[in-house]
Amino acid sequence: MNKLRKPTSDFTIIPNALLRDASISFKAKGLYALLFSKPDDWVYIEDALLKECLDGRDSFRSGLKELGDAGWIRKEQVRDKQGNFLHTELWLETGRETR
Repeated sequence: MNKLRKPTSDFTIIPNALLRDASISFKAKGLYALLFSKPDDWVYIEDALLKECLDGRDSFRSGLKELGDAGWIRKEQVRDKQGNFLHTELWLETGRETR
């Protein structure tokens, strides 16, 4: 089960640095905002997110890749003590100091 991890907040705050970053597409900025609107520990299911937008799977995945390449999100594979894969955590970064 994939999980989303982020700082806690009662509302969605988007970093100005992300919004002003000319190298990030509107699609990726919107995807970041959608992800950040979810609660911490929200179970991240790609198909559920796809139902919340018009974009298809390839567009969604390219937006995630764009955010990852730019350092705004990172993925971590969680494993048990024996090294078996359990799930992926998708961490949202909030500023340059975390990148």
